[in-house]
Amino acid sequence: MQDSDEYRFGVSHQAVYLDDNDNGKLDLGETYTFTDSEGKYSLSNVPQGFHVLRVFSFFHTNYHRIFLAENDSYTGQFLAYAATSIFGTVFDDLNGNGVQDTNEAGILGSIVYLDLNKNGQLDDGDISATTNKL
Repeated sequence: MQDSDEYRFGVSHQAVYLDDNDNGKLDLGETYTFTDSEGKYSLSNVPQGFHVLRVFSFFHTNYHRIFLAENDSYTGQFLAYAATSIFGTVFDDLNGNGVQDTNEAGILGSIVYLDLNKNGQLDDGDISATTNKL
């Protein structure tokens, strides 16, 4: 099986902050938080007006200009994208050793997928492919 697709994933432990002086650095007194395990973040009690929201990560530094009409919270999600390829063979492992031996044929037409929400079933949005070689 071979599949290639653009895959997105939430990035945890990345600094998200309001760059009040727009200097590209997190300074003392600027509002900040960190992304959670799914890349989500929330900033509370953000004052009314225009703000530069920056995400500093190991991947890149990115920013967005946001406007809040009144004191409010701002919530978002930091996602990274990666081109991925998955290679492998689905086969009947007759002897259970985890290795495809010469007498163990590949299985054509098997659906293999990345269970993105970890619910044990293929859902819309999961990346999938059908085996095409024996």
